[in-house]
Amino acid sequence: MKKDIYVRRKWEEEDIIIYLHFIGENAVRQMEVFPDKIIKTSKNNPISEDSYLYDQNFSDIKWDESDFISEDEFNEKWNT
Repeated sequence: MKKDIYVRRKWEEEDIIIYLHFIGENAVRQMEVFPDKIIKTSKNNPISEDSYLYDQNFSDIKWDESDFISEDEFNEKWNT
């Protein structure tokens, strides 16, 4: 069974926070939070505006422990 993993990472240089939901190695939901808008992509809707659902493996990124968030935290943001 593949595990659900939820992460959040802030890119200071772009003033953006990216939330990702992975199942195993594959991203299934992504949210890009800009100061003035939120762009959501998902497995069923992989392109929105100029954004694309992350298409690399989970293990391709060196994650910090502080990047990991709970399912509730992710879903609270996703549902707003």
